[in-house]
Amino acid sequence: MPVISDTYKVGLYSFDNKTNVDIGVILLNDTPSKVMILDNEMHIELVMKLPYNYKFYLRNIEPDKQ
Repeated sequence: MPVISDTYKVGLYSFDNKTNVDIGVILLNDTPSKVMILDNEMHIELVMKLPYNYKFYLRNIEPDKQ
C-alpha cells in the first residue's frame, strides 16, 4: 500500500521493502526541504533539495536500504 502523508517532518523514517521499489515524492509547501537516503549502516546514499510542488521519483530503492 502506498504511503501518503503530509506529516513527515524532521526525522528518520525506515521503509521495509522486499524488492526494489520506486518512491514518488512531492513537497506540498514552499518550505525549503531536503531528503537524505541512508543505507543500513547510516552511510549516505543520496542528499538532494526537494523541488516545490513537483512530483519526482526515487527509483530502484534496494531492499534493506533505508
